[in-house]
Amino acid sequence: MVALNYVPFVLFFLMVSTVSATNEQSVSVHITTNIINDNFGTATPQDTVTFTEGGVYSKGEIDLELSPMSYSIANLTLHYAPDGYSTNYSEGCYNLLEAGKNITCIITDDDPAPPAHFGEWCYQEFANQSTACGGLGTGSYYISQDSSPDAYSWFDGNWSRFSVKLATGEYYVNFSKPAKALNTSLIKIKVYYGTSESAMPHEELYRIDNACFNQPVLSFKFILSGESIAGSCWTGSDWNVFQSLQWGDFVALSEEAMIWDMQNTSVLVLNQTNKTKDTDHDGVPDYKDLCANTTRWEEFKLGPGRYGLVDGDKIFETRNSKHGRVVNSKYTLNSTYGCSCSQILAIKPGRNSYELEYGCAKGTMKSFINEHKKK
Repeated sequence: MVALNYVPFVLFFLMVSTVSATNEQSVSVHITTNIINDNFGTATPQDTVTFTEGGVYSKGEIDLELSPMSYSIANLTLHYAPDGYSTNYSEGCYNLLEAGKNITCIITDDDPAPPAHFGEWCYQEFANQSTACGGLGTGSYYISQDSSPDAYSWFDGNWSRFSVKLATGEYYVNFSKPAKALNTSLIKIKVYYGTSESAMPHEELYRIDNACFNQPVLSFKFILSGESIAGSCWTGSDWNVFQSLQWGDFVALSEEAMIWDMQNTSVLVLNQTNKTKDTDHDGVPDYKDLCANTTRWEEFKLGPGRYGLVDGDKIFETRNSKHGRVVNSKYTLNSTYGCSCSQILAIKPGRNSYELEYGCAKGTMKSFINEHKKK
Protein backbone atom coordinates (compact mmCIF):
# COMPACT_ATOMS: atom_id res chain seq x y z
CA MET A 1 0.00 0.00 0.00
CA VAL A 2 0.97 3.61 -0.41
CA ALA A 3 0.53 6.36 2.14
CA LEU A 4 -1.00 9.28 0.29
CA ASN A 5 0.14 11.98 2.58
CA TYR A 6 2.45 12.51 5.51
CA VAL A 7 3.42 15.84 7.04
CA PRO A 8 5.61 15.85 10.17
CA PHE A 9 4.13 18.03 12.89
CA VAL A 10 6.73 20.58 14.03
CA LEU A 11 6.07 23.32 16.56
CA PHE A 12 7.87 26.62 16.59
CA PHE A 13 7.56 29.42 19.13
CA LEU A 14 7.31 33.01 17.96
CA MET A 15 8.28 35.58 20.59
CA VAL A 16 7.72 39.30 20.03
CA SER A 17 7.20 42.19 22.41
CA THR A 18 4.11 41.95 24.60
CA VAL A 19 1.48 44.67 24.76
CA SER A 20 1.52 47.30 27.47
CA ALA A 21 -0.61 49.87 25.63
CA THR A 22 -3.82 51.51 26.77
CA ASN A 23 -7.10 50.65 25.05
CA GLU A 24 -6.92 53.94 23.09
CA GLN A 25 -3.53 53.01 21.70
CA SER A 26 -4.12 49.33 21.11
CA VAL A 27 -5.49 47.30 18.21
CA SER A 28 -8.24 44.76 18.91
CA VAL A 29 -7.66 41.56 16.96
CA HIS A 30 -9.92 38.52 16.73
CA ILE A 31 -8.44 35.43 15.03
CA THR A 32 -10.65 32.47 14.20
CA THR A 33 -9.91 29.24 12.35
CA ASN A 34 -12.40 27.65 9.96
CA ILE A 35 -12.11 24.08 8.70
CA ILE A 36 -13.46 22.91 5.32
CA ASN A 37 -14.02 19.15 5.15
CA ASP A 38 -15.45 18.50 1.68
CA ASN A 39 -13.09 15.67 0.68
CA PHE A 40 -13.41 13.18 3.59
CA GLY A 41 -11.42 15.39 5.94
CA THR A 42 -12.40 15.10 9.61
CA ALA A 43 -10.28 17.77 11.33
CA THR A 44 -11.74 20.40 13.67
CA PRO A 45 -10.32 23.79 14.74
CA GLN A 46 -9.02 22.00 17.83
CA ASP A 47 -6.60 20.12 15.54
CA THR A 48 -4.87 23.38 14.55
CA VAL A 49 -2.10 25.26 16.33
CA THR A 50 -1.43 29.00 16.08
CA PHE A 51 1.40 31.00 17.63
CA THR A 52 1.01 34.77 17.44
CA GLU A 53 2.09 38.06 19.05
CA GLY A 54 3.39 37.51 22.57
CA GLY A 55 3.71 33.75 22.15
CA VAL A 56 -0.04 33.19 22.56
CA TYR A 57 -0.98 29.57 21.84
CA SER A 58 -4.38 28.84 20.33
CA LYS A 59 -6.52 26.02 19.00
CA GLY A 60 -9.40 27.64 17.13
CA GLU A 61 -9.83 31.22 18.38
CA ILE A 62 -7.81 34.09 19.88
CA ASP A 63 -8.70 37.59 21.07
CA LEU A 64 -5.78 40.00 21.41
CA GLU A 65 -5.04 43.60 22.27
CA LEU A 66 -1.87 44.56 20.38
CA SER A 67 0.35 47.61 20.12
CA PRO A 68 0.06 49.52 16.83
CA MET A 69 2.76 48.59 14.34
CA SER A 70 3.43 48.60 10.61
CA TYR A 71 2.79 44.86 10.32
CA SER A 72 -0.28 42.73 9.71
CA ILE A 73 -1.38 39.87 11.95
CA ALA A 74 -0.43 37.49 9.13
CA ASN A 75 3.18 38.70 9.51
CA LEU A 76 3.12 37.95 13.24
CA THR A 77 1.47 34.54 13.15
CA LEU A 78 2.67 30.98 12.69
CA HIS A 79 -0.25 28.70 11.91
CA TYR A 80 -0.10 24.91 11.63
CA ALA A 81 -2.96 23.27 9.79
CA PRO A 82 -3.97 19.59 10.14
CA ASP A 83 -1.92 17.13 8.07
CA GLY A 84 -2.31 17.77 4.34
CA TYR A 85 -4.65 20.76 4.66
CA SER A 86 -4.01 23.97 2.68
CA THR A 87 -4.27 27.34 4.45
CA ASN A 88 -5.73 30.66 3.30
CA TYR A 89 -5.92 33.99 5.17
CA SER A 90 -8.80 36.46 4.89
CA GLU A 91 -8.25 40.08 3.85
CA GLY A 92 -8.41 41.21 7.48
CA CYS A 93 -5.31 39.17 8.28
CA TYR A 94 -3.28 41.54 6.05
CA ASN A 95 -4.58 44.85 7.44
CA LEU A 96 -1.93 46.92 9.21
CA LEU A 97 -2.22 47.07 12.98
CA GLU A 98 -3.24 50.72 13.37
CA ALA A 99 -4.32 52.27 16.68
CA GLY A 100 -8.03 52.04 17.45
CA LYS A 101 -8.80 49.44 14.77
CA ASN A 102 -10.84 46.30 15.29
CA ILE A 103 -9.46 43.58 13.03
CA THR A 104 -10.93 40.16 12.29
CA CYS A 105 -8.58 37.59 10.79
CA ILE A 106 -10.12 34.36 9.49
CA ILE A 107 -7.74 31.47 8.81
CA THR A 108 -9.26 28.74 6.65
CA ASP A 109 -7.81 25.23 6.42
CA ASP A 110 -9.14 23.11 3.53
CA ASP A 111 -8.77 19.33 3.40
CA PRO A 112 -6.79 17.84 0.49
CA ALA A 113 -8.50 16.66 -2.68
CA PRO A 114 -9.02 12.89 -2.87
CA PRO A 115 -6.72 10.85 -5.13
CA ALA A 116 -7.66 9.82 -8.66
CA HIS A 117 -10.47 7.31 -8.87
CA PHE A 118 -12.84 5.78 -11.41
CA GLY A 119 -16.22 5.70 -9.71
CA GLU A 120 -17.96 7.53 -6.86
CA TRP A 121 -16.58 7.72 -3.33
CA CYS A 122 -18.57 5.93 -0.61
CA TYR A 123 -17.52 6.45 3.02
CA GLN A 124 -17.98 3.59 5.52
CA GLU A 125 -16.87 4.21 9.09
CA PHE A 126 -18.19 1.03 10.72
CA ALA A 127 -17.51 -2.45 9.33
CA ASN A 128 -20.68 -3.77 10.96
CA GLN A 129 -23.05 -1.00 9.79
CA SER A 130 -24.27 -0.70 6.21
CA THR A 131 -24.30 2.62 4.34
CA ALA A 132 -26.75 4.11 1.85
CA CYS A 133 -24.05 4.31 -0.82
CA GLY A 134 -23.19 0.61 -0.79
CA GLY A 135 -21.02 -0.25 2.22
CA LEU A 136 -22.07 -3.59 3.72
CA GLY A 137 -22.79 -4.14 7.42
CA THR A 138 -21.59 -7.74 7.69
CA GLY A 139 -17.99 -6.98 8.70
CA SER A 140 -16.47 -7.92 12.05
CA TYR A 141 -13.92 -6.93 14.72
CA TYR A 142 -11.63 -8.89 17.01
CA ILE A 143 -9.00 -7.90 19.57
CA SER A 144 -6.58 -10.35 21.11
CA GLN A 145 -5.42 -9.87 24.71
CA ASP A 146 -8.53 -7.87 25.57
CA SER A 147 -11.77 -9.54 26.54
CA SER A 148 -13.96 -6.47 27.19
CA PRO A 149 -17.08 -6.67 24.97
CA ASP A 150 -16.81 -3.06 23.77
CA ALA A 151 -13.05 -3.13 23.15
CA TYR A 152 -13.48 -2.71 19.39
CA SER A 153 -15.12 0.69 19.96
CA TRP A 154 -11.76 1.97 21.12
CA PHE A 155 -10.76 1.92 17.47
CA ASP A 156 -14.06 2.47 15.70
CA GLY A 157 -16.19 5.03 17.48
CA ASN A 158 -17.06 8.49 16.21
CA TRP A 159 -14.21 9.63 13.96
CA SER A 160 -14.14 13.15 15.42
CA ARG A 161 -13.67 12.01 19.03
CA PHE A 162 -10.40 12.42 20.91
CA SER A 163 -9.21 8.99 21.97
CA VAL A 164 -5.83 7.97 23.33
CA LYS A 165 -6.65 4.59 24.83
CA LEU A 166 -3.46 2.57 24.93
CA ALA A 167 -4.03 -1.05 23.93
CA THR A 168 -1.53 -3.76 23.22
CA GLY A 169 -2.01 -6.91 21.22
CA GLU A 170 -3.46 -7.56 17.77
CA TYR A 171 -6.54 -5.80 16.44
CA TYR A 172 -8.41 -7.20 13.41
CA VAL A 173 -11.14 -5.62 11.30
CA ASN A 174 -12.85 -7.36 8.38
CA PHE A 175 -14.83 -5.37 5.81
CA SER A 176 -17.35 -7.09 3.54
CA LYS A 177 -16.50 -5.84 0.07
CA PRO A 178 -19.44 -4.35 -1.93
CA ALA A 179 -20.02 -5.97 -5.33
CA LYS A 180 -19.35 -2.71 -7.21
CA ALA A 181 -16.27 -1.66 -5.23
CA LEU A 182 -13.20 -0.96 -7.37
CA ASN A 183 -9.59 -1.67 -6.42
CA THR A 184 -8.95 2.08 -6.19
CA SER A 185 -10.76 2.04 -2.82
CA LEU A 186 -8.85 3.38 0.21
CA ILE A 187 -8.48 2.70 3.92
CA LYS A 188 -8.22 5.71 6.21
CA ILE A 189 -6.34 5.52 9.53
CA LYS A 190 -6.31 7.92 12.49
CA VAL A 191 -3.71 7.71 15.25
CA TYR A 192 -2.60 9.85 18.18
CA TYR A 193 1.12 10.16 18.86
CA GLY A 194 3.64 11.99 21.02
CA THR A 195 3.32 11.38 24.75
CA SER A 196 0.43 10.05 26.79
CA GLU A 197 0.06 13.50 28.40
CA SER A 198 0.18 15.47 25.12
CA ALA A 199 -0.95 13.52 22.07
CA MET A 200 -1.59 14.93 18.58
CA PRO A 201 -3.85 13.43 15.85
CA HIS A 202 -2.47 12.16 12.57
CA GLU A 203 -4.42 10.76 9.60
CA GLU A 204 -3.33 8.89 6.49
CA LEU A 205 -4.99 7.34 3.45
CA TYR A 206 -3.64 4.09 2.03
CA ARG A 207 -4.28 2.37 -1.27
CA ILE A 208 -4.88 -1.35 -0.94
CA ASP A 209 -2.71 -3.89 -2.73
CA ASN A 210 -4.60 -5.88 -5.35
CA ALA A 211 -3.68 -9.19 -3.70
CA CYS A 212 -5.53 -8.05 -0.56
CA PHE A 213 -8.40 -6.36 -2.34
CA ASN A 214 -9.12 -9.43 -4.46
CA GLN A 215 -9.88 -11.54 -1.38
CA PRO A 216 -13.58 -12.36 -0.69
CA VAL A 217 -13.30 -10.44 2.61
CA LEU A 218 -11.04 -7.43 3.02
CA SER A 219 -9.08 -8.13 6.23
CA PHE A 220 -6.75 -5.81 8.15
CA LYS A 221 -4.53 -6.49 11.17
CA PHE A 222 -2.91 -3.91 13.46
CA ILE A 223 -0.17 -4.97 15.88
CA LEU A 224 -0.10 -2.54 18.81
CA SER A 225 2.77 -2.23 21.27
CA GLY A 226 2.05 1.16 22.80
CA GLU A 227 5.15 2.60 21.16
CA SER A 228 4.45 1.48 17.59
CA ILE A 229 1.71 0.34 15.24
CA ALA A 230 2.14 -2.05 12.31
CA GLY A 231 -0.80 -2.36 9.91
CA SER A 232 -1.16 -5.11 7.31
CA CYS A 233 -3.74 -6.66 4.98
CA TRP A 234 -4.40 -10.32 4.15
CA THR A 235 -3.29 -11.47 0.69
CA GLY A 236 -4.79 -14.95 0.94
CA SER A 237 -1.49 -16.46 2.06
CA ASP A 238 0.25 -13.84 4.21
CA TRP A 239 -0.10 -10.46 5.93
CA ASN A 240 1.26 -7.64 3.76
CA VAL A 241 2.51 -4.70 5.89
CA PHE A 242 1.42 -1.28 4.67
CA GLN A 243 1.76 0.87 7.80
CA SER A 244 4.61 1.09 10.28
CA LEU A 245 4.41 3.97 12.75
CA GLN A 246 6.54 4.90 15.74
CA TRP A 247 6.56 8.33 17.39
CA GLY A 248 8.24 9.24 20.69
CA ASP A 249 7.09 7.10 23.58
CA PHE A 250 3.42 6.91 22.62
CA VAL A 251 1.30 6.04 19.60
CA ALA A 252 -2.31 4.86 19.77
CA LEU A 253 -4.67 3.70 17.04
CA SER A 254 -7.89 5.69 17.25
CA GLU A 255 -10.04 5.05 14.16
CA GLU A 256 -10.14 3.34 10.79
CA ALA A 257 -12.65 3.55 7.93
CA MET A 258 -13.08 2.43 4.33
CA ILE A 259 -13.57 4.84 1.45
CA TRP A 260 -14.96 2.64 -1.29
CA ASP A 261 -14.57 3.66 -4.91
CA MET A 262 -17.91 2.45 -6.25
CA GLN A 263 -18.49 1.78 -9.93
CA ASN A 264 -20.57 4.66 -11.26
CA THR A 265 -23.95 3.21 -12.18
CA SER A 266 -24.92 6.44 -13.99
CA VAL A 267 -22.52 5.35 -16.73
CA LEU A 268 -24.90 2.51 -17.56
CA VAL A 269 -27.74 5.00 -18.09
CA LEU A 270 -25.55 7.18 -20.26
CA ASN A 271 -24.71 4.14 -22.34
CA GLN A 272 -28.35 3.85 -23.33
CA THR A 273 -29.05 7.56 -23.89
CA ASN A 274 -25.94 9.18 -25.33
CA LYS A 275 -23.16 7.16 -26.90
CA THR A 276 -21.35 10.12 -28.47
CA LYS A 277 -20.88 12.64 -25.63
CA ASP A 278 -17.19 13.21 -24.91
CA THR A 279 -16.91 15.78 -22.12
CA ASP A 280 -13.12 16.00 -21.98
CA HIS A 281 -12.64 15.72 -25.80
CA ASP A 282 -10.16 12.87 -25.56
CA GLY A 283 -11.80 10.80 -28.30
CA VAL A 284 -13.33 8.35 -25.82
CA PRO A 285 -17.11 8.71 -25.23
CA ASP A 286 -18.12 9.29 -21.63
CA TYR A 287 -19.78 5.90 -21.22
CA LYS A 288 -16.44 4.20 -21.94
CA ASP A 289 -14.21 6.84 -20.33
CA LEU A 290 -12.66 5.74 -17.02
CA CYS A 291 -10.81 9.04 -16.45
CA ALA A 292 -12.31 12.52 -16.53
CA ASN A 293 -10.51 15.73 -17.58
CA THR A 294 -7.70 13.93 -19.38
CA THR A 295 -4.83 16.14 -20.50
CA ARG A 296 -2.94 15.29 -23.70
CA TRP A 297 0.14 17.35 -22.79
CA GLU A 298 2.12 15.34 -20.23
CA GLU A 299 5.62 16.39 -19.17
CA PHE A 300 7.62 13.18 -19.40
CA LYS A 301 11.23 12.84 -20.54
CA LEU A 302 10.27 9.52 -22.17
CA GLY A 303 12.69 6.68 -22.58
CA PRO A 304 12.66 3.51 -24.67
CA GLY A 305 9.78 1.35 -23.52
CA ARG A 306 8.17 4.33 -21.70
CA TYR A 307 4.88 5.87 -22.78
CA GLY A 308 3.09 9.20 -22.36
CA LEU A 309 0.95 11.81 -24.14
CA VAL A 310 3.51 14.53 -24.87
CA ASP A 311 2.46 16.20 -28.15
CA GLY A 312 -1.25 16.92 -27.73
CA ASP A 313 -2.74 14.12 -29.82
CA LYS A 314 -4.55 10.98 -28.67
CA ILE A 315 -1.65 8.59 -29.30
CA PHE A 316 0.90 7.67 -26.63
CA GLU A 317 4.46 8.50 -27.64
CA THR A 318 7.64 6.61 -26.79
CA ARG A 319 11.34 7.03 -27.56
CA ASN A 320 12.86 4.90 -30.33
CA SER A 321 15.75 2.87 -28.93
CA LYS A 322 17.73 3.04 -32.18
CA HIS A 323 17.70 6.70 -33.21
CA GLY A 324 16.50 8.23 -29.94
CA ARG A 325 13.63 10.24 -31.43
CA VAL A 326 10.12 10.43 -29.95
CA VAL A 327 7.68 8.44 -32.08
CA ASN A 328 4.08 7.29 -31.91
CA SER A 329 3.43 4.00 -30.15
CA LYS A 330 0.72 1.39 -30.61
CA TYR A 331 -1.18 2.68 -27.54
CA THR A 332 -3.98 5.24 -27.83
CA LEU A 333 -6.45 6.77 -25.40
CA ASN A 334 -8.97 4.26 -26.71
CA SER A 335 -6.58 1.51 -25.61
CA THR A 336 -6.48 2.89 -22.05
CA TYR A 337 -10.21 3.72 -21.79
CA GLY A 338 -9.53 7.47 -21.79
CA CYS A 339 -6.74 7.50 -19.18
CA SER A 340 -3.39 9.24 -19.62
CA CYS A 341 -0.16 7.87 -18.17
CA SER A 342 -0.38 10.37 -15.29
CA GLN A 343 -3.89 9.19 -14.45
CA ILE A 344 -2.83 5.54 -14.59
CA LEU A 345 0.08 6.20 -12.23
CA ALA A 346 -2.17 8.13 -9.84
CA ILE A 347 -4.06 4.93 -9.03
CA LYS A 348 -1.20 2.45 -9.38
CA PRO A 349 0.13 1.14 -6.03
CA GLY A 350 3.76 1.96 -5.30
CA ARG A 351 5.87 5.09 -5.46
CA ASN A 352 6.46 4.91 -9.25
CA SER A 353 9.05 7.72 -9.05
CA TYR A 354 10.93 6.62 -12.21
CA GLU A 355 7.72 6.35 -14.21
CA LEU A 356 6.57 9.78 -13.01
CA GLU A 357 9.71 11.18 -14.64
CA TYR A 358 10.11 9.04 -17.76
CA GLY A 359 6.59 7.76 -18.51
CA CYS A 360 4.62 4.56 -17.99
CA ALA A 361 6.45 1.27 -18.41
CA LYS A 362 5.14 -1.23 -20.94
CA GLY A 363 4.18 -3.57 -18.11
CA THR A 364 2.14 -0.83 -16.45
CA MET A 365 0.28 -0.12 -19.69
CA LYS A 366 -0.48 -3.80 -20.34
CA SER A 367 -1.52 -4.48 -16.75
CA PHE A 368 -3.91 -1.50 -16.68
CA ILE A 369 -5.49 -2.38 -20.04
CA ASN A 370 -5.92 -6.07 -19.15
CA GLU A 371 -7.31 -5.31 -15.69
CA HIS A 372 -10.05 -3.02 -17.00
CA LYS A 373 -10.83 -5.06 -20.08
CA LYS A 374 -12.83 -7.38 -17.81
CA LYS A 375 -15.03 -4.63 -16.37
